[in-house]
Amino acid sequence: MWLQKEGETWRARLAPGGWSRLFLAGFCGFWLMGWVVGEVLAIQILATFVGELSRSVPLSQLRGLTGQGDVGVTLTPLFLSFWLALWTPAGFAVAFGLFAALAGAEHLSFDRRGVERASRLGPFRFGVQRVAFADLVDLYPLQGVGAVVGLLRTGRKVTLASAGTKDQHTELLRWWREFSRLPLEDAALASHVPMNREVVSERAGRTVLRKAARVRRIAAWAWWVTAGLLAFNLGILLWRRLFGADGVIETLATLGLAALTWLTARQAWRESWGLQWWEVGPERFVRVTQGRFSSRRQAHRVRRLVVTAQRDDEDGDHSWALWLHDEQDGKVALIRGSKDAREVEHLGLWLAQRTRVSFEREALSPPLAEPAVATGRRR
Repeated sequence: MWLQKEGETWRARLAPGGWSRLFLAGFCGFWLMGWVVGEVLAIQILATFVGELSRSVPLSQLRGLTGQGDVGVTLTPLFLSFWLALWTPAGFAVAFGLFAALAGAEHLSFDRRGVERASRLGPFRFGVQRVAFADLVDLYPLQGVGAVVGLLRTGRKVTLASAGTKDQHTELLRWWREFSRLPLEDAALASHVPMNREVVSERAGRTVLRKAARVRRIAAWAWWVTAGLLAFNLGILLWRRLFGADGVIETLATLGLAALTWLTARQAWRESWGLQWWEVGPERFVRVTQGRFSSRRQAHRVRRLVVTAQRDDEDGDHSWALWLHDEQDGKVALIRGSKDAREVEHLGLWLAQRTRVSFEREALSPPLAEPAVATGRRR
């Protein structure tokens, strides 16, 4: 039995089983073989190009790099560096998935007070996490990912179960909703901080909302890495200009890369210091971006907020978007392409409560008002 009761405590062990474990391990292993070959080739080619392009001789004298055009040769490291930046961490993630499929499991213990979750990989126990039901404001299944997640009062999303089957997640969610007795009305969720956001200030009917610090750190790191890669390749282009790569196309490529480097570095700086936020009030929504000498404000007269779902592919995967309807600017996207319907809906409910406008759902499934089990309010 994957779920057992010991006194007042329930214990569960979740792991890929049977054919699903073998299929997952086989898929990850086959994918990783191609990934290793691609990584080795990309690193070798990148090292060759960088080594040759760093020499202080004209491009025509570089070994094996002629006949491709100056721009093509000098921009090849740009493509390869971004390719490696994307696929290297993806490969390590798949490798972890392979080990998890072969020797991984998730151990849960819970009672009426909360849940403790720990992951195991062979004999190693890691990622121990304890969550009290009193600290949660929402519990729901993450569609398309295969996980049960909870939302803390601080706006942080925590994963409570990720291994196992959909039926096991449904059973766990049934127990956890019964124990937590969370209110499921829209008004209850709208009163809490939206997922992955933080309230900076509330005064005179105006609320300032921005991304949570941990979300900004991740975004800033991604932007700084992008800016660094662009700056590295810009340096290669500038170096090659000293040795004959100074035509019109090369000049345009250099200017374009310089502009991209500056834009990404500026965005990284904004994310690092939290220089972007929203100001929300009755029928009013303002995007604010703080610059070095002044701030840019984009105000909207809010009429309604709408959540929409879009089908991404033939397999039935969906993404969700939150739209602000302005009588002058029409539809304005606040979130696009999110895989978490509840995150989008929660933000819409929170904004609708503070802007005092209507909130609508279009093709959102499952809606918040239809829980898997009937529960009462929290005592």
